[in-house]
Amino acid sequence: MARRTASDFIAEIRTAAGGPDTTRIPDLRILRILNEERAQTLSRYTVAQLISSTTVTSVASQAAYTLTPTNIAKVLIVKDNLGQELKETDQIDEVRKGTITSGPPDSWYCTSATQVSFSPTPATSGDVYTVYYQADPTDLVLLPTPTSETLPRVWDEVWLNKAIGKVLLVLGESSAAAPWIQIGAQAEQLAAQTLRLSDQDSRFQTQLEHKMSLGNRY
Repeated sequence: MARRTASDFIAEIRTAAGGPDTTRIPDLRILRILNEERAQTLSRYTVAQLISSTTVTSVASQAAYTLTPTNIAKVLIVKDNLGQELKETDQIDEVRKGTITSGPPDSWYCTSATQVSFSPTPATSGDVYTVYYQADPTDLVLLPTPTSETLPRVWDEVWLNKAIGKVLLVLGESSAAAPWIQIGAQAEQLAAQTLRLSDQDSRFQTQLEHKMSLGNRY
């Protein structure tokens, strides 16, 4: 069975919302709501299909590094050039520590989705660190050709129902929106149970599961 395209999603959302014409809510507005729901929902989970990596090379006395990819939803793990995982901390903890002498970094934190800072500040240049991150899902588009969803089919119903609810809210129909949003939340719970990382890197999977068990940001 063919996957839903951006056009299919828009048509279903418009019909479920009572068939408002494009003067009340244009197709591109519906598509933007749909893509926002996809990104916001998936940011709460660790999704194998969206995991990628990039590298940064240390510069002596420089703590913060801007990551090259612009589609980063969240950083998951950072490893040094020996493959050892650095500990995740946060900016508040680093401020509390006060001035830290430079040396081999043993921890990292993010000041934004695309910037990683190391602690202690690297003392040497040329060390390569691998940053594993989850990317934002690629937006569905209408032009030049409507694109199809590529993530597991089980997620289709999640953002379809949530988007219907959000469109109804935009139209000022809050009572009609509530059941759709609730159905979307229920579908999300079911979809979340299907998430599994690839067995190709069981150690990486174990590390992420450990982070999630500690109540980190996943």
